Amino acid sequence: LTFIDLDFEQALFLAFNHLVELGHRNIGFLTYPESWRKIGIGPAVRSLDGYAHAVDNHRLRSYYREIGLDSVEEGFEGTNDLLRENPDLTAIITVSHLTAAGSIKALTLQGRQVPQDCSVMAIGFGGNFASVVTPSLTTLEWSPYEISYQATVLMTDKLANKKQPVQQILVPPKFVVRESTKEVV
Repeated sequence: LTFIDLDFEQALFLAFNHLVELGHRNIGFLTYPESWRKIGIGPAVRSLDGYAHAVDNHRLRSYYREIGLDSVEEGFEGTNDLLRENPDLTAIITVSHLTAAGSIKALTLQGRQVPQDCSVMAIGFGGNFASVVTPSLTTLEWSPYEISYQATVLMTDKLANKKQPVQQILVPPKFVVRESTKEVV
């Protein structure tokens, strides 16, 4: 089938590369719900695949939680859970801007400053939200406009020419460095 989708694997790989380049070796990951992965929902499967690849590539220990999506409270609880497992985490990556806000809240309540003590990154559609969180979030994000435009072009091309070859497009994320990540000292 012809389709357009988001390149979650590349997003995770880029996020880990960024943090490893900043010196982070203890990186937690908050991802989509386990139930999504078990029934094969693409973002959940591909995000975890990208995570596994990045952890293996950088020879890191695995620290992740499959949590609910788009909830500050689930980001808060997931971060606290990760910190109980490894209090030495220096970075956290989330698949939602809201769960990243929950991570910042959890870290702050534990007396840790972002990004001085722990960097936080978000992957996904955040729009202006990433800029209004304090500190503003470093993100890997996709433009809904760009994706909609590309999907519309694919659909109209297929309608105009039934013999149009199958196209499968994975849209890479845009990397936006803001204030929530910092080099480990």
